Amino acid sequence: MFLKRHLVVVPMLGGIGTLMLCGVASAAPTTNIYACVNDFTHIARIVNSTATCDADEYPVVWNRQGRPGPTGPAGPTGPAGANGAAGPAGPAGAAGPGGPAGPAGVAGPAGPAGAAGPAGPAGANGAVGPTGATGAAGVDGAVGPAGPTGAAGVDGSVGPTGPAGADGAVGPAGPTGPTGAAGADGAVGPTGAGGPTGAVGPSGTAGYEQIDGPVTPLSAGSNAITVPIPVGKVPTGGGLNVTGNDGTAIHNVGPDSSGNWHEDVQTPDNGGTAQAIVFVIDAPPVS
Repeated sequence: MFLKRHLVVVPMLGGIGTLMLCGVASAAPTTNIYACVNDFTHIARIVNSTATCDADEYPVVWNRQGRPGPTGPAGPTGPAGANGAAGPAGPAGAAGPGGPAGPAGVAGPAGPAGAAGPAGPAGANGAVGPTGATGAAGVDGAVGPAGPTGAAGVDGSVGPTGPAGADGAVGPAGPTGPTGAAGADGAVGPTGAGGPTGAVGPSGTAGYEQIDGPVTPLSAGSNAITVPIPVGKVPTGGGLNVTGNDGTAIHNVGPDSSGNWHEDVQTPDNGGTAQAIVFVIDAPPVS
């Protein structure tokens, strides 16, 4: 839906002035407002962002949103967190390779002969030796008595230890041991020193708003069209939507003593409506 309307904008930041805007605008909101202003009459018409102004016009554009406010100071550094739990024990390492076999030790000297011990069990039959030459037949002697068993001889001294043998082959890896219990949390460390204050950001137009006043029927003559300025806000400019009456003239635009944005609208005849608009931002703090 499109409405034919006249829009008057009065900027109040950086100077005072009056600009009358006429044109066709869509009901859908946009981030920026575009217009073409006549060099001689200073009447502007609202256009879309891709339109081209006529030779006797110049383009203007403004946005609906103010600049961002200043950046706040950096907060203090928080306390250090608790130590994490100990990790599980790693698997046992593989056994090292076996060392080489050492040479045999030197045999110790023989000990003195001990007394004859008791008769031991019969040993295994030895191998049959070669047949000897047949001797001459001797005379059989008398059989003597059996002698007593002699005492056991003293053991000889132990020889020196031989060198270490070669390392054996590496055995298979053992199974992984169980995970150890979690260690206790460490004590909380002291609070770190506060960081430096960040740089102050650029000033912005905090709290920017567009306030639309009530729609007021127009009658012939002077019509006072107003919109209340919210408490805690200051106006930066304003405008007027006029519908159904092309012969309007606007006078005395700006804030009045009652806290309203006021616009005097002169019309030659009855008919149509008007709606005041004011653009506001947050009021600066009182120092």
